[in-house]
Amino acid sequence: MTRRDHGCCYRCGIDQADVIADDPEASEHVLDHITPISEGGSATHMDNLGLLCTVCDQIKSKAEALRANQARRKAR
Repeated sequence: MTRRDHGCCYRCGIDQADVIADDPEASEHVLDHITPISEGGSATHMDNLGLLCTVCDQIKSKAEALRANQARRKAR
């Protein structure tokens, strides 16, 4: 995965090596399901997996949680 994505966040493009060089204590990029499984994304298909920096992961996770909460409210 890292090789395919060249170690870069698929949302903002920041290189993991640059993040670690700036702050050796920084977290590494995380593997992400581009389309969440809960929204119909594949759990294992390589086209649905990508690297995210921790900042983009936090932003994306909050947006996904908001969509899930809205969907639950509509289902009531």
